[in-house]
Amino acid sequence: MHFQKNTRSDFFKYLGILLIYSILATTGCQQQAPLPASVGNSFEKLTALQSCYLTYCQQRNSAPRALGDLEPLLKQTPFDITEILTSPHAGSEIVVLWNALPDMQSATPLVIGYETSCFEEQRMVMTSQGVIMMSEHDFQAAKFPPGHRPPNLDIATDSK
Repeated sequence: MHFQKNTRSDFFKYLGILLIYSILATTGCQQQAPLPASVGNSFEKLTALQSCYLTYCQQRNSAPRALGDLEPLLKQTPFDITEILTSPHAGSEIVVLWNALPDMQSATPLVIGYETSCFEEQRMVMTSQGVIMMSEHDFQAAKFPPGHRPPNLDIATDSK
C-alpha cells in the first residue's frame, strides 16, 4: 500500500511539471517589443477621460453634453484640459460620444469614445467598462450608443 501511495503522488507531481513545461513551450519565452511611450500616455489620458465621463453620469444620472460639462472633474487629473482631446499619437483627435448614457448593468461594453489613429492596426477605445485596444474589425462591430456609429473607414488598398 505504501508503494502505491508514493507512486500516485509522484504521478501527480510529474504531471504538474509536465503541464508547466507544456504551457511554457506553447506560450514561448519571447518578449514582445515594448510599446512606445505615446501608447501609455494615450491610455492614461483616455482612462482619465473615461473615468470623468462615467463619474459625471453617475453623479447627475445624465450624460455629459460637451467637454465643458467634464471640466470640474478634469481639473482633478494631471492633464491639460485644452489638450485632453488630442492623442499623443501624432496629435490625432480623441472623439468623445457626447449625450451617451451607458447602462452600467449591461454585460456588453458601450463605446463612449475613441482615438482616430491606430497603432499596429489597433485602436484605443473608451468603453463603459474601461479603455481597451480593439482591432478595426472589432471596433466596427462594437456596440455604439443610439445616434452614434463607428466612422466610415477609407482604407487604402494597394492594387498593384
